[in-house]
Amino acid sequence: VLQGRADSSGRSLEDVTADALRIQSIKRFVDPNDIAALSLFLASDKARSISGQTIAIDGDSIGAA
Repeated sequence: VLQGRADSSGRSLEDVTADALRIQSIKRFVDPNDIAALSLFLASDKARSISGQTIAIDGDSIGAA
């Protein structure tokens, strides 16, 4: 995705990546392991009282990239 943004805008991948990270409060991209960890938690007995929720795994984005 970031390479496509760089290509279409004529900007370097490094600049596009820096912009994308700038809107992330945690200053890193979401890793597939983050999603897996939430999935495993929700499938466990520890989450038995959780239902009908939307849980964002987005690095606490503060704007659109």
